[in-house]
Amino acid sequence: MASNTITAQELLPYVLPDVSDAPDSLVVRQIMFAANDFCIKTGVWDEIQDPVTVIDGVYQYDVDVPKNAQVSTIKNIWLPNREVIAVTMDKLQELMPNWQTATGSGPAYYNAAQDWTSFRLFPIPEQAGNVQMTLRAAYAPDQFGNVLPRFLADRWLDEICAGAKSRLMLMPKPWRNDVLAGVNEKIYTDGVMEAKIFMAHDKVIGSMRVKPVKVY
Repeated sequence: MASNTITAQELLPYVLPDVSDAPDSLVVRQIMFAANDFCIKTGVWDEIQDPVTVIDGVYQYDVDVPKNAQVSTIKNIWLPNREVIAVTMDKLQELMPNWQTATGSGPAYYNAAQDWTSFRLFPIPEQAGNVQMTLRAAYAPDQFGNVLPRFLADRWLDEICAGAKSRLMLMPKPWRNDVLAGVNEKIYTDGVMEAKIFMAHDKVIGSMRVKPVKVY
């Protein structure tokens, strides 16, 4: 059974030929930076977590983080009958002026102002009735590590390697190449745009539609 992860070292053969004098350790760092940046900008690595029980009086909850990853953002939080709405603290103050102490049977809003690895529910749950809460979060590979999910390499190998090469080729080193840096930067940015469109349709290719043009 194939592993669901891959190391940055395994991607070196796809980058080193264009920057042959660059040390492996530097190339690994740029691969990981490109993979991290790609995921943060596109949200292609997302997971729906197992349901969590909302507990009376508990308003702070943690986001599960896969190994070798960091939380990029919280995409959705659902209750059985509705979605909990993300709000800024300014908007929360407008909607719920007594948010510091307000209680209710079902959370209506959430905010992750302090840390992406946790979030706070508003109002504070009270008599929630063991309701289940489901969360979807987006992740990015830890740029200081050397492991990334295999699906990134399977689907976005050229784009991530191009992102790494574009950064390497702009360094004031013997392998600098401004022209190829621009070429690789375009491959990377085009890939980011394609991935954003892909994720805008929740990875469902068949959901894409072209709006018909009216003829007068």
